[in-house]
Amino acid sequence: MHSVIGSQDPRCTTTTHSSRTAQLHVGNGGDNPAPYAFAFNDKNFSDRLLHIELIPECEDFICQDVQPSNPVSSTGSKSYSKRRRTSSQDADNSCVVQQHADAEELQTGGRVVKSVHICSAILAGQSPFFYKLFTSNFKEAEQRDATLRIRASEESALMDMLEFTFTGKVKAQSSQDLLDVLLMADRFQVDACTHHCTKLLNEFDLTVEDRLQFLNLPVAVQETDAVKSLIEGAKEHIAVHFRDLHKMMNEALTLPLPGVEILLESDAINVSSEDIVFDFVIKWVRQHTQDPVERQEVFKRLIHLVRFPWMSNKRLMRVCSSPDLDQDYIKKMVIEALLFKAESPFGRQKMAKEAEEKHKRFRERSYKLRPVKAVAFDNPWPHCIVYLDLKIEEVRNLWPKGHIYSQSFHCGEHEFFMSAQCNANKDSNLNTFGLFLGMHERGASAATVVVDYDFSVRTVPSMQFVSRVNSTYTFTSGKVVGYRDLFLLKWENFVADNSPFFFGGVLYIRVELSLKQNGNRPPGT
Repeated sequence: MHSVIGSQDPRCTTTTHSSRTAQLHVGNGGDNPAPYAFAFNDKNFSDRLLHIELIPECEDFICQDVQPSNPVSSTGSKSYSKRRRTSSQDADNSCVVQQHADAEELQTGGRVVKSVHICSAILAGQSPFFYKLFTSNFKEAEQRDATLRIRASEESALMDMLEFTFTGKVKAQSSQDLLDVLLMADRFQVDACTHHCTKLLNEFDLTVEDRLQFLNLPVAVQETDAVKSLIEGAKEHIAVHFRDLHKMMNEALTLPLPGVEILLESDAINVSSEDIVFDFVIKWVRQHTQDPVERQEVFKRLIHLVRFPWMSNKRLMRVCSSPDLDQDYIKKMVIEALLFKAESPFGRQKMAKEAEEKHKRFRERSYKLRPVKAVAFDNPWPHCIVYLDLKIEEVRNLWPKGHIYSQSFHCGEHEFFMSAQCNANKDSNLNTFGLFLGMHERGASAATVVVDYDFSVRTVPSMQFVSRVNSTYTFTSGKVVGYRDLFLLKWENFVADNSPFFFGGVLYIRVELSLKQNGNRPPGT
């Protein structure tokens, strides 16, 4: 029986592991980063043989718990099979074939078996799994060898992990190989190695594909302290990379399911409206699923991430026509969205605050087109009232030549939009706030339309809407109507903290439109 080298060194003593905290500390980059490197796989400093039985990839391996990473396979990205994070007892049952006194008694059945000389004290000090392996069977304490059974493809990662327990270093150079070592270290409860691999991965210049692999790690692995920074970094990077969803649409459609979930959870998606997000979900699910039952399950997983209250009224009225969606759920979401839109700004804030812990449906994203609240009437003539709320921060950000466009809204058969701008007066060299009304040119909508309009703004201290301008305009192809200086104020006075046009930090704009026929009201009005 070999003696344990370093048994007099306090760093080489083992104690009962009450948690997954290593009791023996291998160097991690200090003055002596590899204090036991000389002992790894050297029989002169070892007291045991660890046999590693390699199972061919084509052979069934009933001891390994492998599950699909998600119900939808991704296009163009390598998926990871989930490995269940086991307790040391479960790991013993799933990985250890046997302990025995004589290595020659090992029956391989034609499989490749490799042996490594180890110092059990060093290995047990780094891993609760190996600590239990070497100490739990007291009656067979004289048995000096143990066998691990793993997939042949996992050999490199296992050897790298074992060597780390002696050297404090890993040989893996690529992010893929480091991730394999991290998973192996998690399986065998070598926390120091897990932390080390995480640190190295955080230093890599990782691609989107690399980061997507982190999201396929087993949930229990993702929740460990060592790996959380990787997961959070991956989520942030993916959200930023796909921020302009309209521009990145084709690439976003190749994302795996976890990547789509991260994207939809982000507040930073920069789209014209939530309509784009809804259409993206429909297209992604139809592209990635064929089985109707599977499609329904994936829709349930994604559709609750769509923020229905911020969809346009026109699109909101059509979402119930999709045959793939749960109609009861969709109707509930549409009613909730319409009630939210009908609320006052204070009511919206209250609804959002009450629901914050449950979901983000009421939270606004970084929309390119500002949402509006519109009330339309068809009788006695086409007439609509539209409300546009602008926060003082986004108004101030318009300086010196910025603009904000609203979502489109309908009056009769015609589609309109608003534009708020910071205008520079070339003559006076002053900037002012301008508001404009335009009509989209789409088919019959490009025809000449005569419109009565009124621009009003809520004003302090009365808090009533006060008309700023009203007139009649004939819309033709490509024309807009508006005023470059709606408030007759210099820009700095308009956006000042004591400005009478901002209430609670919000500028409340109301526009009323009435359509005419041949320049007159319809008969009988």
